[in-house]
Amino acid sequence: MSGRVSWQRLALLRGQLTERDWAVMAMLTCVKLANGNQLRRAVSGDSSPAGERAARRQLARLVEWRVVERLERRQGGLGRGSDAWTYALGPTGLRLSGDGCRARRPSLPSQPMWQHALLGAEIYARLVEATRGSDRELALWQGEPDCWRDYPGPYGEPVRLKPDAFVIVSGPDFEDMAFVEFDTGSQSRAVVRAKLEAYRRYRASGQEQGVQDGVFPLVVIVTCSPERQAMLLDLLTYLPTEDWQLFKIGQLTDAARLLMGGAS
Repeated sequence: MSGRVSWQRLALLRGQLTERDWAVMAMLTCVKLANGNQLRRAVSGDSSPAGERAARRQLARLVEWRVVERLERRQGGLGRGSDAWTYALGPTGLRLSGDGCRARRPSLPSQPMWQHALLGAEIYARLVEATRGSDRELALWQGEPDCWRDYPGPYGEPVRLKPDAFVIVSGPDFEDMAFVEFDTGSQSRAVVRAKLEAYRRYRASGQEQGVQDGVFPLVVIVTCSPERQAMLLDLLTYLPTEDWQLFKIGQLTDAARLLMGGAS
């Protein structure tokens, strides 16, 4: 396929895309990057040999149509097939999703940013798996920069809070809302402590409560090791005790439970 896609070709593709194709696009719109394993688990949930083959065929077809792009980096421990490759929305996928202003071929970010993005994708996949077949659903996943919050500081200066995601999990009669931080362990104690303080200041502004019926979302920090979790919990002790309940800190295995309102 040539680099430029006509409107006629886009219209034709719209008619050929399946519900699962659109689900792949929706996930990549939210998380920006994901590996094939994460896409398959979130979209189909079928880990049988037949399900894995169908997922490989689907991704190969979407790559051929440039709906998604396979980026030249693989994640270890996932074998040699499409599960290990990194995927992003391609030019055609960006145009089909309404983001035509960025409809160009994606490129790989730096290794730390790649790891950060895949941690977010893993949290997304696990949350979809946890809600599948239940009375809960992932109602909203806002990735960066859509989840950022701009508000006036104490002297009227512009301030920006930059969470990694904003998530709503809905139930029959309620919603659990959370700002999410993907902690890969690369940031120093000082940087993380400043981020905790930034959330305290944003809550004190009252802006979020004004649009969320008086409720301020939880701040869920997901990290990847017991040692890092212990360090993050230690940093909470530097905050006023009345602010501790604002934060929930857990490892990747805890992510879905915390985002569904579970205790840390």
